[in-house]
Amino acid sequence: MDIGTPGHRDTGFGQIIMSALRTFIVWIVGFCCFLPIGLVGAETENPSSLLIPCDKQTACQSLLQEAQRFEKKKQNEKALWFYELAYEKSLDPRIYVYIGRIQNKQKKYKEAIDSVQLYLDSHLDDARAALMKDALALLSEAERSECRAGQQLASVHRYSERLRIERRPRSFGPQPRDSERPNK
Repeated sequence: MDIGTPGHRDTGFGQIIMSALRTFIVWIVGFCCFLPIGLVGAETENPSSLLIPCDKQTACQSLLQEAQRFEKKKQNEKALWFYELAYEKSLDPRIYVYIGRIQNKQKKYKEAIDSVQLYLDSHLDDARAALMKDALALLSEAERSECRAGQQLASVHRYSERLRIERRPRSFGPQPRDSERPNK
């Protein structure tokens, strides 16, 4: 059989070179095809450009509507739960403003401040945007409320400390016997 015939199998040096060349080409093609995909997935310059707002997603939008319905009924626990579900669905930092509003109503001022600050740190909206103005107002209200709550707690603590001191026994040693006590 000749080398060029279909039934001939070359087992020599040419076969090794051809096999290595095929493997090399497969690696190069794979590298060139999958490298751009990896780079697109690893892009971190502006993650907000990849964000799809919650109001553009029907599932997230229905969760927001449900949360707002519970918020109007003053069922803040359920509303908070639905807002958190909506955030998990879309990862839209704007939802943090709604979460912060509920936490502020629940007198969880520190959590409310943290939630609103997460939205503000995202820099998604312009400073003139209505949601940005609401977030800034909510942040200052939560900070004032936290300060007032801290002052009230301190005054209650001072008052209870004063009562505790006044109720202490006058002597810490052994108590006098009944016969030694002055008659009143």
